[in-house]
Amino acid sequence: RGHSGRALGRYPGEGGQGRGHALAKYPQRFDAREAEKVCDFLQSRLELETTELMSVAVRHPMLLGRTVDAIAQKLDFLQSRLNLDGAELKRIVLKQPSALSYSIDNNLAPTIDWLKANFSLTEAELKTLVLRFPNVLGYSIDDNLAPTLSWLTSRLLLTNAQLKTLILGLPPVLGLSVDANLSPTIDFFEHELNIRGSDLRELILTMPARLAYSLSKRYRPRLAACRAVGDNLRLVLTTAGYTDERFCERRGLTLEEYERLKPCSPIAGTRPETSHARIDQSR
Repeated sequence: RGHSGRALGRYPGEGGQGRGHALAKYPQRFDAREAEKVCDFLQSRLELETTELMSVAVRHPMLLGRTVDAIAQKLDFLQSRLNLDGAELKRIVLKQPSALSYSIDNNLAPTIDWLKANFSLTEAELKTLVLRFPNVLGYSIDDNLAPTLSWLTSRLLLTNAQLKTLILGLPPVLGLSVDANLSPTIDFFEHELNIRGSDLRELILTMPARLAYSLSKRYRPRLAACRAVGDNLRLVLTTAGYTDERFCERRGLTLEEYERLKPCSPIAGTRPETSHARIDQSR
C-alpha cells in the first residue's frame, strides 16, 4: 500500500470516473499539494487501503480542503472521548467521513455528551452506540434527536429505561424519519395487524429492528401472503427477521409467488447523512 495522495488522480472509480473527481469537483477550494498532504495523513493515521482512501475522498470531497491539523484534532477528540482503538476510529471515518468536518465545540462534543446524559449511558454503551451508528454525530439535538425520542416515548408510552433499550438495540432508529418511517410503520402494526399497547411495545422492545424494516418491501407483501394462505396476521411482525426464503418456506409459498406480492418501489425513511450537521468552518 502506497501513501500517496497522487493516487486520487489515477484510481479508476465507478462509472469510469477517476477518483481525481474528488479534487476536480471543487477546484477553487482545494490546493492540490495540501489535499495530497491530507490524503497522506489519513492513509497513514488510519492505515487506509488506497480503495478506502478513495471512498472517503469521493463521499466527502470537502475533507480535502481541510488542513491536516484540523483533521487531526477531530480524530484525536473522537479517539480520546470514545476510547477508540485505531481500528474503531477507522471504522467511524469509513462509515461517516463527514464527521471530520463537524465542529468539536458546536457538534461533536455536545452531541456525544447529550447522548450519554439523556440515556444514562455507560462509556462502553456510548462507544457502542456511536460505532454502530456514527451518522448520529451529524444530527441536530434540537431538530432531530430530541423530537424523535420525544415522539417515540409518547407514541409507545416508553419509560426512560425502555427508551434506552430501544436505542441501544437499534441505534439507527435515531436517523429514521417520524413522518416517513416511524409513524406509518407503527400505524401499520396497529391498524393492519391489530397489535397495540403493551403487546406492541413488548414486541418492539424484544426486537427493535422491527421498526426499521420496509413497509413496501417486507411488511405489506408479508401481510398479503399471510392473508392469501389464511395465516395469523401477527406472523407478519413476529417473523419480520426471517429472510424471504425462510418466510416463504414456512408459509408454503414459492419465492416467485411472493415476489409478485411486492409493489414496485420502496418508501423512503431515513434522513440524509449530514442533515443539520454543524460543519466546522475552520481549515
